[in-house]
Amino acid sequence: MRVLLTGAAGNVGRVALKRLQAEGYEVTAFDLKQGEGSADWVTGSLTDYPAVLEAAEGCDAVVHAGAIADDWPGQDEQVMAVNAMGTWHALQAAQRKDIGQVVAFSSVQAMGIMAGDRLPDRFPIDETHPVSPARPYPLSKFFGEEMCRSFAGRHGMAVTCFRPVLIARTDHLNPELHSDWAHKDYWAHVDVEDVAEAVLLALRARHSGYELLILSAADTYSPLPTLDLVGQQYPSVPCRFPADYFDLTPYRALFDNARARQSLGWSPKKRFHY
Repeated sequence: MRVLLTGAAGNVGRVALKRLQAEGYEVTAFDLKQGEGSADWVTGSLTDYPAVLEAAEGCDAVVHAGAIADDWPGQDEQVMAVNAMGTWHALQAAQRKDIGQVVAFSSVQAMGIMAGDRLPDRFPIDETHPVSPARPYPLSKFFGEEMCRSFAGRHGMAVTCFRPVLIARTDHLNPELHSDWAHKDYWAHVDVEDVAEAVLLALRARHSGYELLILSAADTYSPLPTLDLVGQQYPSVPCRFPADYFDLTPYRALFDNARARQSLGWSPKKRFHY
C-alpha cells in the first residue's frame, strides 16, 4: 500500500514517515524540502495543485499533515493559503486519483477556545463542543475540517480528521517553563509517537464517511490534580465529568479522547504523571 504523506519533513511527518515505513507502507513523502529517510521524496508546495496531484499518482491513501503550524504576525494570507487551500488540494487530488482514504490533521484550535481566545463552555472538552474560530490559524483548520466533511459526503471517501492538542515529546515538557501559556491551552499535550500510532490505526480502520477525533494524552502536565487546576484557573467553567472520569488518574486531561479510543482502539501510551 502506498501513502502520500504531506508535511513529511515536519515534526509529525518525520515520525509518521518512520512508523509507516516500519509497518511496511510505501511512502511518497511531500514537503517544501527533502527530509531524512529513504522514501520517495517529492519537493513542492501545498499551494501548487498540479504538484500535489502529481505526487498523488499511484497512491492508495493520503495522510495530510502539511501545514503552517500556528499564526505568524504579518502572514495571515499565507497561513490561510497553505492550510485551507492546501487541504483542498490534498482532498481534490485524492478524489481525482480515486484515492478513497484520507487522514487529515486539524487542530483543537479550530474550536476557538485555545490560546486565550475564550474559555470553553464546559469540561471535559470533546468533539461536540461548539466551535467559534476567529484568528487565521483556527479558521484555516476549521475550514479544513469542513472540506474533509464535504469530500467524505459528496465523494464517498473515508476521511479521518484529527484534532490534536499540543504535540510534543512528553519527556520534554516542563511545567515551569511553559506556565506562561500552558493555562491558555488547558495544560493539554499528546506525544508525537502516540499521534503516529493514531495515523496507523486510522489507515487500518477502513471506516466509511467522516470522523472527527480529538487526540490528547490521558493526563495534563500541570503539577496540580485536575480538579484543583480547574478550581484555581478555570473556576467559571461548568464541570460535567462522568463519575468514573478520574479513575485512571487525578491528573486527567481536560480534553476527552474517548471517541478516538472507541473508534480506532487508540490508547495513548505516554503520560506526564505516572
